[in-house]
Amino acid sequence: MLFSKVKFRLIILATLFLTSWSIFAQLFKPDWVKTGKSKKYPDELYLVGVGTAENSGNPSKDKNLADDSAKAKLAEQIKVTVESELESYISEQVSKTKSKTTNQVNQKVSWLVKSKVKITLEGLQFPERYYDRMAKTYYSLAVLNRAQASALYLGKASELRQLAEHYSKEALAKEKKGDYFTAFNYYQRALSALSEAIVKEKEASVIAGSPVFAGIETLSPWELQTKIDNMRELLKVGIYIEEINPDDPGSNVVASAIAQGFRANNIKLGSVSQIFSGMSYESILRIKTEDLPTLLGDRACFLVVGRVEAKKSSETMVGSMVYYFYKSRADLKMLNISTGEVIADISFDYEEDTKAAKSQPAQAAAESLQKAGNMLAEKLLQAFDQYLNPPEVAP
Repeated sequence: MLFSKVKFRLIILATLFLTSWSIFAQLFKPDWVKTGKSKKYPDELYLVGVGTAENSGNPSKDKNLADDSAKAKLAEQIKVTVESELESYISEQVSKTKSKTTNQVNQKVSWLVKSKVKITLEGLQFPERYYDRMAKTYYSLAVLNRAQASALYLGKASELRQLAEHYSKEALAKEKKGDYFTAFNYYQRALSALSEAIVKEKEASVIAGSPVFAGIETLSPWELQTKIDNMRELLKVGIYIEEINPDDPGSNVVASAIAQGFRANNIKLGSVSQIFSGMSYESILRIKTEDLPTLLGDRACFLVVGRVEAKKSSETMVGSMVYYFYKSRADLKMLNISTGEVIADISFDYEEDTKAAKSQPAQAAAESLQKAGNMLAEKLLQAFDQYLNPPEVAP
């Protein structure tokens, strides 16, 4: 009986001790652990984020995880607000330019501007950390000085706007000289830099907690995108294929297939066949790069030149009829005429995908060449699209 009373009292004392310790521990917890806000770092001057990490037995690793958690939460908080600000900005600008731009231009600009949102949090600090022994949890406080960070983002935005202005002027100069591809490229770079500048300005505003003056806007993303689309309309492609068909010497199947592929993708074609008439694939490639612009003039900005040959691979009897099997080989290049840059270099040697069988040799050869032309068109269009529209045009 006496033992039971002692045991009961010990349990009561232990419970009181643990309760007292819990209350005591709560009293000494930092305010930011309890509320997510810090009196030392008031909202009007700082942005704060609180991160946590459970005790894994590796204090150094756990503290870093808590830091990363705090940074991620703060970045997400800023990102959500920036994206909302951009939505409002884009909607406002679209309503202003509605009569001057197409839906396609609006969609392109909207996508590009939004894709530039990357919250990096330069100047972020972790002034305080805390370990809760009872919860076995590490806490980290991330702090960003509003004024300093906002000024940093505005400075970067200003540099990017200056870069956009520079590229835009270079583009206009190249456009006036008829160098449409270089103009196209510079306009793309101008748009990329300007889009990033707009995002940096919105980030500066969100971090500051109030609108910031970023200067007078002299360039518009919508105007630049329209110029890019206009330049693309002027980027004509010339096609010349030396086609070797032993059963139809005058055939032009491959060039027609490639031309059809480009037209289907709204790419304009320039006539170059008369310039290269009678020339072999090798002799065209021997033309000096610096002579091509003069030779072609404004007929084309890009040149597709190649040699494709159909050849009988076998023949077989099917009943009373002979069927002829043909395959094709190809060597082809696509060049930027102004720079001599090789955009595509495609070769294949009598592949099975070009195999065709007909009762007439000329028909079998033509079908094989058609298959080769379709293959070449697909590869060319893919290479050309990547050339004109790289994943991200760096400022």
